[in-house]
Amino acid sequence: MAIALLVLAAALPGVGSSSSEAAPSGRILYVHYASESGPPRRIVAEADLDRGRCRRLLTLATFAEAAISPDGRAVAVTSDSGATAGLRVVTLATGKSRLLRRGGVNVGSAVWSPDGRRLGYLQQHTLRVIGADGRGDRLVARFAAGWFDWAPDGTRIAFARTTGNGRAGTLRTTLDIITVAGRGRRTLFVDPGPYGSQPAPTWSPDGSVIAFAVGDPARILAVAATGGAVRTLTRGGKPGWSPDGARISFIGSGPAGIQEVWTMAADGTDKRRLTTSVPPPRGVPQVGSYPGPWSPDGEWLAYGRKWALATMSAEGGSVRARCRLPFGTGFGGGVWVD
Repeated sequence: MAIALLVLAAALPGVGSSSSEAAPSGRILYVHYASESGPPRRIVAEADLDRGRCRRLLTLATFAEAAISPDGRAVAVTSDSGATAGLRVVTLATGKSRLLRRGGVNVGSAVWSPDGRRLGYLQQHTLRVIGADGRGDRLVARFAAGWFDWAPDGTRIAFARTTGNGRAGTLRTTLDIITVAGRGRRTLFVDPGPYGSQPAPTWSPDGSVIAFAVGDPARILAVAATGGAVRTLTRGGKPGWSPDGARISFIGSGPAGIQEVWTMAADGTDKRRLTTSVPPPRGVPQVGSYPGPWSPDGEWLAYGRKWALATMSAEGGSVRARCRLPFGTGFGGGVWVD
């Protein structure tokens, strides 16, 4: 996994831009799924807003997945097959790689702790935690099922859990929380349609609420971290909290049925569609928009399309295309750092 530096175009015709006296600053590090030829590849790239440049930092092996550390300095890479199977951390400044766990690890399952000192990951239906230095590997929970997130204080994890013996009527899918030490597991939500997608949780910045996406139909729900009534916030997916916890970004449908970037108040009110995609010609695949990270001050949002990374005001407008991307299948997660 060599680091390749590539200056990418900082503007993209067709995405649109508008001038504004205010401008976002900092760096956005993100993952793009490129499929120029053959199976999709994961590309880790950086948009330096202050310098006005974009760089490709890391190209992963086929079927590997990346998670960027909160400070943007390292990437956790997971793979479940081949010579690179396992969990490793790559330091972006040097390209050096450290193997933390050998053997098949669920692709895309690595999640950094808020302080960047530990990683959670999934292996053979178990949720585990390991230090970013490779020490302290421990089992946290069994029957983990695909999605989880750390509490802001790093003491608890919310995760999807699926149990059952394969016989009709035994499948049970829930959203649980548990301490990092593997104690005090509590169920917050039981999915009435257990054959749908597992809950995908994200904690509010103050740790009081967990918003989570479920499927069939796609919708975003919320529940207090202490338990209680589960509220439906909206149709859509991929919720992302603003830094102050006042708003949530998400994917929702636009008038043309194409995926767009929306935000809403934390209680599900005041929904605002921030992007508008032009329907493609007949026979051409639709290109939706996908929300990325919020700026640290909460004033801006990054978002991706198949061919561009862009930024816009969290109120809508002030759109600036930042990086031209290789043709791909989608925009992955990322972080925005000062």
